[in-house]
Amino acid sequence: MDAKSPRQASRMLIAVDPLTSGDAASGTIALRVARRFAAHVPAAVFIHATQRIARAGRKESPGMKVRSSSRTLVLSTVRRAGLLAVLALTLGCTEPPSPSAGTASAASPEPSEVKNEVIVLGMIHGEHRTSERYGIDVVTALIRTIDPDFVLAEIPPDRLPTALAEFEESGTIREPRVVRFPEYVDALFPLTREMAFEIVATAGWTRPMSDARQAALQAIREDPARAEDWAAYEQANGDAAAAVAAGGEADDPRWIHTDAYDDAVEIGLSVYNRLFNDELGAGGWDNINAAHYGYIADALDQHTGAGKRFLITYGAGHKGWFLRQLRQRDDIILLDVGPFLDRLEAAPNP
Repeated sequence: MDAKSPRQASRMLIAVDPLTSGDAASGTIALRVARRFAAHVPAAVFIHATQRIARAGRKESPGMKVRSSSRTLVLSTVRRAGLLAVLALTLGCTEPPSPSAGTASAASPEPSEVKNEVIVLGMIHGEHRTSERYGIDVVTALIRTIDPDFVLAEIPPDRLPTALAEFEESGTIREPRVVRFPEYVDALFPLTREMAFEIVATAGWTRPMSDARQAALQAIREDPARAEDWAAYEQANGDAAAAVAAGGEADDPRWIHTDAYDDAVEIGLSVYNRLFNDELGAGGWDNINAAHYGYIADALDQHTGAGKRFLITYGAGHKGWFLRQLRQRDDIILLDVGPFLDRLEAAPNP
């Protein structure tokens, strides 16, 4: 039997879950089998699989406790022991181990051999609260469907702890930078109550950078010697808006998640970048995206080969810039958003 990654094996385990829902006698047998095979299942596979079982159930089972802080699972139900036995069998342990057998299975892949999956989800920020095509309900359902292990968010590292503490204490967020993003306040943070993903702050934004950029742009706009540059910038923005409108609705998630959309947006951003990037310092278009992507790359590097799923959530304008960088990596698998939208549309209405 082919070796499976932790994510692949755990999905197989969930798929055969009904096979272990029998009576206590069959559960006892499964427990014995699980104990014999447990030493031969890589810890990463075991933890990932059991976490996915917990998430799939969307609630704690009476005999199962999830410790999200350490991302470990304590299983005490016979049913979950049976699942572990099935998992061991799917990983290639088809023969009971002999007393002299080692503690590692040659058929089981090392976590370092499994590429991470990455999805870039373009956001429309405040428009999520008014859009019928890409509203908060769609964002919430998409995150559930994508089922990430990590969400790389457009939140500065120094702002995330405050936002998390506020949400934990009162269920609301007042942190001034984070509160600007409805996709986080109304969707992502509430989903932490039912899902086991970790939010990673990856925004290179700082208040001094933002203030300096705003002041520099105002000076350029008011400088008669830069009138031609400013007119070219405004013309490019208009051309970009027209290209986006010609391709589809600006709030259509299917249109947003296409290379053609990125090309349309780039019409305006390329001129903005060419004319102003150096003058805007850390707030220039290339410069700020490089700062964002530095944090994103660090997060991916920290988990290289772990077989995890990463969801990157940034304003849709950043998507093309990030994808150009991500496509140069050979240690990840980039997943399109389209198939997740397909699954969302195919799901029965509640």
